[in-house]
Amino acid sequence: FGEHYPDFVRVVSIGQPVEDVVKDVSNPEWKGYSIEFCGGTHLNRTGEAQQFVLISESSISQGVRRIVAYTKSKAEHVVDAAKEFQNKIDQANALPADLSFVKAVADLNLEVDNVTLPLVRRHEFKEELKKMFARGKTITAELEKAVLNRAADAAKQIVADAKESGAKYIVQVVPESTTDRKYLMKVNDVIIAELPNVPALLIGMDKEAGKAAIMGNTPKDLVSKLSASQWVQEVSQVCGGKGGGKPNFANGQGSDLSKIDEAIAVAKKFAEERL
Repeated sequence: FGEHYPDFVRVVSIGQPVEDVVKDVSNPEWKGYSIEFCGGTHLNRTGEAQQFVLISESSISQGVRRIVAYTKSKAEHVVDAAKEFQNKIDQANALPADLSFVKAVADLNLEVDNVTLPLVRRHEFKEELKKMFARGKTITAELEKAVLNRAADAAKQIVADAKESGAKYIVQVVPESTTDRKYLMKVNDVIIAELPNVPALLIGMDKEAGKAAIMGNTPKDLVSKLSASQWVQEVSQVCGGKGGGKPNFANGQGSDLSKIDEAIAVAKKFAEERL
C-alpha cells in the first residue's frame, strides 16, 4: 500500500478463522486457504460482490504479482463483453473460406487486446484465434494460387493472340478486375517466357476502388528504342497517376478509369513510333 506495515497488521482469512491460524501458523493446511494482509475490506460479506471476474494478472516486482478483478455491474459488463466476442468468433467461423474470413480474423486479433474481458476467456479467445489465423493463412495461400492460375491462363490467351497477329508489341488490359501486382507479374512473366522479344504493357483495373495499375517490360535489346520506364510514365499520366522504373521494367498507377481508352491509345502510339 506504499507504506510500511505496523507491528500489528490486519489479516483476513477466507475459509478458516484467523484465531485458529495464529495458534498453529506452521500448519501446511493453511496453504490451501486465502490468508492475506488487508488494508481494509469493502464488503460485509462476499455475497455483496454478486460476481467476481478476474481481469488481469501481472508481475509488479520480483516474487510479487498483482491481480485485478471486477465485481457487481462491472463484472457483469465484462461477462457480457465475452459473450459478444464469442458471438463475433462464431460469426467469423461461419464465413466462407475467402478473404472475408481472413479480414474478420485480423480484426478480431486487434480487438481481443483492446476490449476488457475476463482473463480466462481472453486466453481461450487467443487460443481460438491462433487456430483461425492458421486457417486464414491456408485460405490466403489457396486464393493466391487460384489467382496466379487465372493469371497464367489469361497470359496464355494474350500470347496466343499476339502470335496469331504477329504483334511487335503488346498493350493489354488484363481480363480480371484487379490491380494486384502478383497477378500482373504472373501475366508479365508468362509473356516474357513465351515472347521474349516482344515489349508488353499491361493495365489492370479495380473498378470498385477506382484505381489502375500499369506494368511494362521491354526486352533489353530494345530499351534504346522503347524505354519501359518512359512508356509507363506516359500511360500513367493519362490516367491521372505516375510511374517509373528501369528501362526494361517499370510500374505505374492511375486514379482516373474514365481515361483508360485514351491511355491504351497513347500506349500503342508510343510503341508504334519507336519500334
